[in-house]
Amino acid sequence: MKSFFVLFIWILLSNTAAGQCDNSLIGKWKVIAVNNGATYINFKTDSIHFSSAMDFTYRRDSLKQVILAFQKDMYKDALLHFKNDSSLHARMLGEDTDNIRYCFQKLTNQIQIISEESPGKKIVTKRTAAIKNGLLYMSISPPEMKDYVFEIIFEKIAAQ
Repeated sequence: MKSFFVLFIWILLSNTAAGQCDNSLIGKWKVIAVNNGATYINFKTDSIHFSSAMDFTYRRDSLKQVILAFQKDMYKDALLHFKNDSSLHARMLGEDTDNIRYCFQKLTNQIQIISEESPGKKIVTKRTAAIKNGLLYMSISPPEMKDYVFEIIFEKIAAQ
């Protein structure tokens, strides 16, 4: 009976812990790399890697540099600021958004993002997110393209 009670407490605590938000994302994160399956761009090293199909299409280095410059311009100001109060300030593609809430569940590698499209209309999105070697890896799959996975890698630039 005692072992059953211990097992029950362990299950209860593990389920409670899985449902709690983790604070390890708190701080400002900037984009350092993007992988869309066709290209991998690392902004820190100023490098680009093409899949074999894309490499065949864009054989000249000058074309690769144009794509790199376009992507750098697109993501140069991208920033996620996760705050202590579970709010999130996001800057992507030149637009700032403040009315976002988040909950990161480290045990399941999920981040739940709650935003308001209009007053009273909330949108809840779940993304795969994990911290590896101090970097935040976030996967995005647009609803209309379920087989397409886009990965953005962020580096923490400020603790708060």
